[in-house]
Amino acid sequence: MRQNDRLARWGGEEFAIIFPGASAAQIVEVLERIRTGLAEALLLAGVPPFTASFGLADSQMAKSFDDVMRLADAALYVSKERGRDRISVAPEQQAA
Repeated sequence: MRQNDRLARWGGEEFAIIFPGASAAQIVEVLERIRTGLAEALLLAGVPPFTASFGLADSQMAKSFDDVMRLADAALYVSKERGRDRISVAPEQQAA
């Protein structure tokens, strides 16, 4: 993550990461590094594994912060439904 990115707890086991000025494609690259880095760290630490599922939307997909968060949340549920431990991007057509 970059110095100006923000991470916050968003519910029970969910977190929100804000990447100012980043596109969905750039965010996917960062989240993939986070996801694989976490899996490697867990393996090296010898602790029971767990998955990291991500749903993302960028500010070009909706007009308000709340709408972007709703899109990201919907994408997160897609990741969970498809077997977890993956990244799903909110479809552009949902932004309308």
